[in-house]
Amino acid sequence: MYEKRIVHLLAFTFLFLFYLLPSVHAEGEVKIKILAMNPSPSKQLESIVKQNLPPEVRPEDVVDNAGMEVKYNSEDGVYYLSKQVTLAPKESLTIEVKIRNVWLLPEERLAKVKENLDGTTKALVGTKYEKTIQLLRDRITERLGGIEEEQARSIGISKRIELYRAHLKQLDSIEHEIVSIGSLRELEDEQAVGMRTAKLVISAENPSSETRKMTVRSDLPKEISANDILDKLDFLLLYDDTKKRFSLEKDDQFAGNETKKYEIILRDIWYIPQGVLDHHKEQAEKLLGHLKGSAYESYSAQQGVVINETLASIAQLQAEVQGAEAIQDKIKAYELNSERLALVAKKIKELQDLLLEVPIKRQVSEIEKIKQAIKSLTKVMDVIRMGFKPDLSTTWWIILGIIAFLIVLSTTFYVTWLSRLKDARGAGKADKKGKKGAAAKSDKQPQAPAGVPAAAPAEGKPS
Repeated sequence: MYEKRIVHLLAFTFLFLFYLLPSVHAEGEVKIKILAMNPSPSKQLESIVKQNLPPEVRPEDVVDNAGMEVKYNSEDGVYYLSKQVTLAPKESLTIEVKIRNVWLLPEERLAKVKENLDGTTKALVGTKYEKTIQLLRDRITERLGGIEEEQARSIGISKRIELYRAHLKQLDSIEHEIVSIGSLRELEDEQAVGMRTAKLVISAENPSSETRKMTVRSDLPKEISANDILDKLDFLLLYDDTKKRFSLEKDDQFAGNETKKYEIILRDIWYIPQGVLDHHKEQAEKLLGHLKGSAYESYSAQQGVVINETLASIAQLQAEVQGAEAIQDKIKAYELNSERLALVAKKIKELQDLLLEVPIKRQVSEIEKIKQAIKSLTKVMDVIRMGFKPDLSTTWWIILGIIAFLIVLSTTFYVTWLSRLKDARGAGKADKKGKKGAAAKSDKQPQAPAGVPAAAPAEGKPS
């Protein structure tokens, strides 16, 4: 019994399931051959042959299942083929399954992309982007032509699947570019200041002294997208779904012991634009200005020094690796500068939080108090515009603070208005009373005593 279990386990260990990779054309069906083998020289093997299908395949795409069942693997999220087999010692079994070639981009989707490109081009006629969209149109048309040309090539099914996935990624990128004003702005910037590029060198060597045809393959950095590959020579751009990255592959003829190098041009995505650095510096300067004169002025000034020094070190390192031959140098510099930029963002966030703790100073003058309140509110609005995202409690404090500010502002205006109105009314009453008194005094004449004639007015000088 123990011996039987050992042999059975050994048989499972050497049960090989794999694809035989025939050449497949752009149309028709794909034949997948699955090989099962019993390596035991004396024991019969009963087992289940199981093989996952590519994620693009659905049950309706299996044209001939060769007696195998199509089931769903919930763990991997794909369909698979399954069959119970009995193999004699040293027996092998080949199962051939036919599957519809689903690894072709639908003509309808390609036509839709071209239609959208035409529509966007027409919609931007007469705008500032008219010339830019025409330039983008030319580039996209060239890329679409390359996709259609590659689809027509006769290649193995394994490579066909990776090529199809790369084409899907390229189409996704193209569709985004067509409807994105940001893409047009980036293209304008490239035309104005030039595009930063990076060079990837692929080396391959024939270790034999005989002439050979070899397959050269190289994985691209994970962060590289389809739009970042500017010149791939005559390599095929493939997408490895397992590694989640693009790869370049080609077949080439090598002489004995020959070494070849291929230079691939990529967009330099390992660069932090100067505009981003300037924006962070401007944010820091605004916050330091608002904190000036507060109890935190000295502390905030120290943080400002750290921010400025860090931004300067980012710019310096980028200048040093700008002309670097090895792409790894750019990647390492970018990783370090990304950490530095994260530190700058953290320091700015701390200053934003600190600004909310600065109290509004009381002024003797009511007008000055209003001005100070408006200035403090402006600080809060500056923080919000800089991208500050307060938590729930902080949000409620900001809302209550704004409400309190409006109440104080309204009350101050109301009290000031009442006071001035009262003064104006008091001044008006006093003026009216003075005028009435003067009029009464001028109208009142002195009365003569009884029996005494009133004195006549003198008509001449006394003698």
